[in-house]
Amino acid sequence: MIEQMIARSTTLCFNFWSGFAFQYSEVNGRAVSSSKVFPNFTLSPRYYPTLKKRKVIVTRSNYYSGPYFGFPVTIGFNYRRYSVGPVIGFQQGIGHKGFWNLAIGPGISGIMGRIKLGFISEFGLGIVLN
Repeated sequence: MIEQMIARSTTLCFNFWSGFAFQYSEVNGRAVSSSKVFPNFTLSPRYYPTLKKRKVIVTRSNYYSGPYFGFPVTIGFNYRRYSVGPVIGFQQGIGHKGFWNLAIGPGISGIMGRIKLGFISEFGLGIVLN
């Protein structure tokens, strides 16, 4: 994930990630298994309402730690998959170079032309490379 500040308390996140699925079923009495990898790209503007306040009171605010509002747009590179919707999230640093992120909100998702309303969510662990 790359997160870049674009305005005061506002960032833009670029994330390339992959999902994995393993399926096991029986067809005509024979066991059938398969695995698939699902590469994805997410672009998400985020607004951190408490970022300035956290810096003033010397609370940890590196790596954009704290609560945020976001609007992620995810595009899957196979099966014409996508999801979009507003989320509320929290990101926090771990040690000197790590961080975790959790977000959830209502959204629209689609796969191969089928559209569904529901929840979108995100959980991630990361390492800061610079």
